[in-house]
Amino acid sequence: MPDLDKDLEQPENQEEQSAADIISEMRANTVSKDKYERVMEENRKLMKALANGEQVEVKAPETPDVKELRTALYTEDVQHLNDLEMITKTLQLRKAIMDDGGEDPFVPQGNKFVAEDSDYATAEKVADVLQQCVDYADGDNAVFVNELQRRTMDIAPIATRKGKRR
Repeated sequence: MPDLDKDLEQPENQEEQSAADIISEMRANTVSKDKYERVMEENRKLMKALANGEQVEVKAPETPDVKELRTALYTEDVQHLNDLEMITKTLQLRKAIMDDGGEDPFVPQGNKFVAEDSDYATAEKVADVLQQCVDYADGDNAVFVNELQRRTMDIAPIATRKGKRR
C-alpha cells in the first residue's frame, strides 16, 4: 500500500511542475494589455494618416546622455536608486558609450591587460542576462532581484569560524 501512495503523489507533483513551467512560459511570451493597447492605438493612427495622405512624424528614440547617467550612477544620488534602477541605468550607460564608439565598459581594461575575444563574449553574456532580468521584472525590483539570484551563482568564499570549538 505505501508504494501506491508514492505513485499517486508523483503525478500531482509533475502536474504542478508542468503548470509552473506553462505559467513561466506564458509570462515570457506575452505582453501586458496596456502595452498592447498602446501599440494598437499607434498603429491605428499611422494607418489613418497613411490613408489620408498625411505626413507622419516619426520620433527618434531618445538617447540617454552619458554625463547624466554617470552623474546618477557615480554620485550620492545612487543611494536613492534601487537595484533595478541601478542596473537599468548601467545598461543604458554601457549602450550609450558603445554607440559613441567607446570601449565596452564591461570588458576588463588596464595598462598591462589585453582583452581577448572571450572577454568580449563574457561581457556581452553578462549584459544579456542583466537585460533579460530587467525585462522579466517589468519594473518590480523584488522580481528583478529574485530573477538575478536565480540566474547567477554566488561563489563567495566560505567564512571561517573565529573562536574556540567546544
